[in-house]
Amino acid sequence: MVLEISLDEFDPDRQQAFAEVKPGRAHVIVTDWEENAINGQWHRMKMEVVAHDEPGENGKIHSELFHAGAKAQWRLIRLALATRLTTVEELAALKEQGEYATFDFADAIGRSMFVRFVQETDRNGEKRIKLGRNLFAIDDPRCSGWPANPGILEREKQGGNETGGDAAADAFGL
Repeated sequence: MVLEISLDEFDPDRQQAFAEVKPGRAHVIVTDWEENAINGQWHRMKMEVVAHDEPGENGKIHSELFHAGAKAQWRLIRLALATRLTTVEELAALKEQGEYATFDFADAIGRSMFVRFVQETDRNGEKRIKLGRNLFAIDDPRCSGWPANPGILEREKQGGNETGGDAAADAFGL
């Protein structure tokens, strides 16, 4: 018997839910950025785990949403700092001049950062893995001793992939 199934509830980005990243500290590479991905109110960033407290988590993909509203812009600033699209000094100078900061988060593709995955309960009582405020640049001293992929860190310290690009290819020097 053939079944006809509605795809209204199908979300291709949620198909890895069974392989959700476990809570913990991780080194990730940004693999994708979608502006206004959901109803023009949410941006979506995808990242691949390249090192984790638990080695079995490496290679998993996490999709994180960033609200586009004014109250959540602090989180986008943390993301820009973590992916080294800007510095605290640059932001302070812009603020002093009364100017706004502008970022093209697509430039973060291929860059790595440290994150802490945490499990949170949403309004509907569902448990989800999220980042919250846990976004850190690769040179952040608070992340000393965190799991990291040494090859990727070395490439970035030497200035590799500072303009974005194919994260998977760049991660392996292809």
